Amino acid sequence: MDLVVRKFVLSDQFEIYGADLILEGKEEDLYQGTLPLKNVTLNPALPTASLRTPWKSIGYLHKRQRVLLLDRDGRSIVEHSLNMGTSYTETKWLLSESLPQRLEVIQPVEDKGAGVCATKDTGLVNVGWALYASTDSGQVVILCPAAGRLLQPLHMVVSLRRRAASKSVMRLVDSHTGAVKVQREKIIGVQKDVYEGVLWLMVATTEGLTEIRAWDVSSGQVGRWWLPTGRRWAQ
Repeated sequence: MDLVVRKFVLSDQFEIYGADLILEGKEEDLYQGTLPLKNVTLNPALPTASLRTPWKSIGYLHKRQRVLLLDRDGRSIVEHSLNMGTSYTETKWLLSESLPQRLEVIQPVEDKGAGVCATKDTGLVNVGWALYASTDSGQVVILCPAAGRLLQPLHMVVSLRRRAASKSVMRLVDSHTGAVKVQREKIIGVQKDVYEGVLWLMVATTEGLTEIRAWDVSSGQVGRWWLPTGRRWAQ
């Protein structure tokens, strides 16, 4: 699922749907409170026939009208272009070999958020978008589109790992038996607020717990909130 500006994109195992978000009332009233949302009507955003491989995460580029699908292998992303809902093209991006990990979740950013790719030190060009992505080793990295349809890692902004050679590990001791269990963490959701500079993470553990964490990229973690148990959470 991805929510950008007034566009809602939702995917299941086989199809991708889109919908426009329309508020009841006047937009200026939104600054003084909340406005109800009109009923959302989901329509197919891409023909099923164009989705030839399974995906594990989805991102939406609002200004470019494109959908990004992270392949199940975690090493490639397919960019689907929507042209007025009638013409569809696709481009495949491969993850640079300089990042050996596999990606778990992607979140594209545009405009101000993509400017990080075009500094003098990177040698890259700002093509209008960039990616925040979590890896299977508990990191969040910034990826920039580069020549040759490569996604080049730029920075690692968060790491949950406690050891360089292992995933994020926490040892839990059963208070009754004294048994030691190893708890691992996995980032299952990423959301970057490019205006406030806050990175929001949804983190799941092997013990069945899920929490939301907020990170300031300059100072570190600023807050964490546990989600209700007994549910499976997804972004």
